Amino acid sequence: MAIVGVLSFSFAQACLLSLAPLRRRQAWVFYAAVTCILALAAIISAMIVVEPHDEQWIVRVLGVVAILDACFSLCVPILHRLGGKEATEKATVVYSDIELVCPRCGERGSYPLGNIQCSKCSLGIRVEIGERLS
Repeated sequence: MAIVGVLSFSFAQACLLSLAPLRRRQAWVFYAAVTCILALAAIISAMIVVEPHDEQWIVRVLGVVAILDACFSLCVPILHRLGGKEATEKATVVYSDIELVCPRCGERGSYPLGNIQCSKCSLGIRVEIGERLS
């Protein structure tokens, strides 16, 4: 039962890490994290089954793999947040008109981009469409 619990926790951790896609050049961090997760699960499962007598060296190995697991597991969401996934294709839509509602009078209409003027209240509005800066 303990081995099933260890494996279920390990697979859940790996699945959570897969929710944060990384750029291609950073993908090795995800694979290293999954390797450490599975190695840690294998060592713990082996310790449950075999019950080693000389526990000092296996506990040290377990500690090293657990520290590597924690470090890689922290790096994956950080790298995702810093870089995100590469855009597969750029937007090629060209906008020429925009539908908007005048904030002063509520007049709804379709207007060309640039400097426009509300047909009802003559409010001047400048409309530009660009990429998000953040």
